[in-house]
Amino acid sequence: MNRCVIIPIVILGLAVLGGAQVVYVLDPGLPTLMEEVYLPSTLHPIGGPGYHGVIPLPATAAFPPTPPTGGGIAFDQSTSRVFATDGVTIVTDYCFAYAPFVAPTAPPPPAPVPPFPAGAITGMGTDVLAGLLWLTDGFNYGAAALGFPFPIAIPPLPLPFPLLGGPLVGLDFDQATGSLWACDAVGNVYNWLPGGGVIGPQPVATVPGLPLPLGGLAINDTNGAGSIGPHFCSLQLQGYHVLVSDGFQVFDALNPLNPPLPTPSPTGLGIRGLAVSCDPQIIGGTAAVASAGLIGFDKATTTNPGAANALRLVGAKPLTTALFLYDLCPIPGGLASPVTGETLWINPLSPTFAFGVFVTDALGNVSHPLSFAFAPVGLNFVGQWAIFQPMNPLGYALTDAMQFCCGTN
Repeated sequence: MNRCVIIPIVILGLAVLGGAQVVYVLDPGLPTLMEEVYLPSTLHPIGGPGYHGVIPLPATAAFPPTPPTGGGIAFDQSTSRVFATDGVTIVTDYCFAYAPFVAPTAPPPPAPVPPFPAGAITGMGTDVLAGLLWLTDGFNYGAAALGFPFPIAIPPLPLPFPLLGGPLVGLDFDQATGSLWACDAVGNVYNWLPGGGVIGPQPVATVPGLPLPLGGLAINDTNGAGSIGPHFCSLQLQGYHVLVSDGFQVFDALNPLNPPLPTPSPTGLGIRGLAVSCDPQIIGGTAAVASAGLIGFDKATTTNPGAANALRLVGAKPLTTALFLYDLCPIPGGLASPVTGETLWINPLSPTFAFGVFVTDALGNVSHPLSFAFAPVGLNFVGQWAIFQPMNPLGYALTDAMQFCCGTN
């Protein structure tokens, strides 16, 4: 069972597509900040402007100012929580990448890492559906409950394979296959089941030609084994399923033909920790009228794993019929109205077209619970609001559209 995870966003009339698969990294020299880098897509091709900038992580101010010896970062995209560790403390933040998201609750205080035989934590990843935060101290692995105060849920176990290059330095959970992935500093990548069964000969891959030791691993579970293949309209380039970092670049561990992606470290200390997000792609096309409204998705105000999200429309005409149009793929290039400047991105003649009927409230808003608990990992779809407006030549005012990809990291 997988869920389509959507970071909260309200689209502000942008006229370009936004990257969907994003790498988030933690730089110990940038306290209270996290960096964001787009994975290669047709919008941000290899060598293109993939770097997006920094995002506030205030809780990481609890970390010491010197670079940590351990560390990691992980996402719970059902609630937009970000978990970061310097190896001895875990902090909880919320991802404010897309304003005007408001955290449902105040972040809890820092918590000590659960007790592990070797001490400091060197990597972590989330299993959102099971409510687990998987951890490794480099020689053992186990899981804590996904949230403060992070009590042990699965006691530490020794790794079920010999380490060929020293202790593990990165860990993540693959929701599509229900397996764990990890790497050591010299580029060996391992894959095994939580119960201890290894998946094929170990290591499953070795990243060649590394100039520096590895320090992080992340799984992009919207592709690879266990996920459905991307639609023909997906913007994402193939590969970049298992990602590892040497602190200054991100490598495709399973496909050495894909070139590394730069992850700038303004302080020169290098990044520590790696996580992947599946963010919405933005498709501009709204009319230049206030009653068109803003499309968006909100997180539920609960921290329960697998909680429903809310489909939103903000600032449309009050007490008016609004149609949410959706399909697997948008109309290539869109269908623009020369009169109003609006662009229709959903093809009503498509065999996979569907729509929902809503009525805006007294403020012109819609907030409708929408669960993606059973959406297969890798699914892509696109949606757009059409608000009834008799004076519009089209009969409806159109918002921007959003294209989503489903995953759970």
